[in-house]
Amino acid sequence: MSEYELGLMRQRARQAYLQKVHRGCAMWEMPVGFVRTQEGQIEKHPDRQVQQVFDFILGTHPISTKGTTESGRSEATKRL
Repeated sequence: MSEYELGLMRQRARQAYLQKVHRGCAMWEMPVGFVRTQEGQIEKHPDRQVQQVFDFILGTHPISTKGTTESGRSEATKRL
């Protein structure tokens, strides 16, 4: 295979990757707390306990109000 053909293959592979990025499909592994559906969409994990822990860590839905600030974030979350 010539250098020219290798260059074309690299260029096409790069263009295909950029198209996947543009569509939002370039992620192979999902971040913790998310799953990919069979349709290819990214959704929160269906397990309620996983959702609660994820929300607690991000401070969007504190499990208990003890030790929270006015904004709803816990003191432990503020230190992270």
